[in-house]
Amino acid sequence: EIRFVWVDVQGYEYFVLRGADSLIRDKNVSIQIEYWPYGLAELKSLDLLNDYLIKNFKYFIDMGRYPDLEDNLYSINDINRICEQLTKSNNIYAHTDLFLIR
Repeated sequence: EIRFVWVDVQGYEYFVLRGADSLIRDKNVSIQIEYWPYGLAELKSLDLLNDYLIKNFKYFIDMGRYPDLEDNLYSINDINRICEQLTKSNNIYAHTDLFLIR
């Protein structure tokens, strides 16, 4: 039985999550994704992914800030703020992992 899915597909995260809709909605599965704004933007899927996350999840943990658990649990509506923080550095490799919570 699948309990955990880790998605790191270099900017194709939205497409993978969309393809796994029934798994996400019907099963008690934990999901972690790599969140790489530059790669997502290059594939024109950044806004698609952010919208999908907002519609399907309530919270996320920014694993880049783990184990500082007091400051890394966010409302999913903060996804754009995390995106801005990562893109401000002007480092095309800036990314984090997000543990998604339904």
